Amino acid sequence: MRDNKRKRTARKARSIELVLGGGGIKGFGHIGLLKALAEREVALSKITGVSIGSIIATLYTNGYTPEQINQIFISELESLEPDGLKEKLRLPSARRLIKGGFVDLRDLFKKLVEKYKLKPQPNLRILAYDVVAGQPVIFEGSAYDLAEAIAASCAIPFIMRPVWHGRHSQPNEDAGHAETACCEGGHGGSILVDGGMHHPNPGEFASGSAIISKLGFASKLPTEQLPWLDLGLHVVEMFWSVALGWYYPDPENHLVIATGSPDVACLTFGISRQKSKEMIDYGYQQSCLMLDAGIKGGKVPVKRRS
Repeated sequence: MRDNKRKRTARKARSIELVLGGGGIKGFGHIGLLKALAEREVALSKITGVSIGSIIATLYTNGYTPEQINQIFISELESLEPDGLKEKLRLPSARRLIKGGFVDLRDLFKKLVEKYKLKPQPNLRILAYDVVAGQPVIFEGSAYDLAEAIAASCAIPFIMRPVWHGRHSQPNEDAGHAETACCEGGHGGSILVDGGMHHPNPGEFASGSAIISKLGFASKLPTEQLPWLDLGLHVVEMFWSVALGWYYPDPENHLVIATGSPDVACLTFGISRQKSKEMIDYGYQQSCLMLDAGIKGGKVPVKRRS
């Protein structure tokens, strides 16, 4: 009787929202989750992306498969062009910092949006953070600059240049409604940075319970040799991981899946291709366990039931 009740509950729930959290290079874990979701035909509705999660959410809602997203990431990370993704996401040199030259992501994401023909989608939501107003800013609907939204969501403070939203245009007349460019904050003159400043794994923007892909912070030493800068960043993140975990607790009443490898730090972009594959496998394995339990318990809806 109890199993039959759970099956009926799963059939009643039509869809569930998905949140792809922030975590830099650990974003490969999101790809593993997407593979597990596709295999189980989980019925997804709106997808919220934060920082690296905003890139993956944009690609996924634009029709790219997990395998294609992986190839895009590998291709862009290994690009030898001066303005390639790997170079853009590197920390600025001391000389460039002295000159005030923080990394500007807008041109990078403008090229990526054009290259992969990306557009705002009705089921896409991107989170940034307004440092002036001290509140989150949501991009959704269709009346916004997609490249600007992704750049803002990924703009790590003191490393990437903030995005001044509204400097070149007047605030949207529909601001404040569900189908606007920004439904919270985002008025003219807002200075936007990484959405993870609000919360790397937010759940409050979802209507009801959501699946949250949590990349987390490094808690173990790296298992492969890294460049000295990446190693230093890894150690610093390990040192702060407990405090960061306390400051950003997991949202309640959501299915939180830890998809980020604990031996990889967010800004260690010097990882090998083999490690990126391991990160996808880790996210996939973690997701399979949690999703299977969620489907069995009637908390995760699927498109078809036998």
